[in-house]
Amino acid sequence: MALDSSTLGLGAGLAGALLGGYIGRETSDRHQNRGAALGAILGGIGANILENRVRIYRDEMKEEQREAKEKWDAKHKETRKERRGRRMESPQRW
Repeated sequence: MALDSSTLGLGAGLAGALLGGYIGRETSDRHQNRGAALGAILGGIGANILENRVRIYRDEMKEEQREAKEKWDAKHKETRKERRGRRMESPQRW
């Protein structure tokens, strides 16, 4: 559970705080200010943590895709060269 201090993380926290504050104010029968404050705090922290987890997941997926591409390229690089060589060596048929 790490908070993100990047611009995107702060933006997500602000949006979560606004949404949480609104929901907290609307759902409180009494003490609307307390509900709004509590909703804003929880919404801001929750949205920031969620954004951080999404960013980490995306970074991991990009890394996995890069590794898979490198593995595929290494496996198929030789076969492309071999195919080119075979085409050059084969006699032409008229």
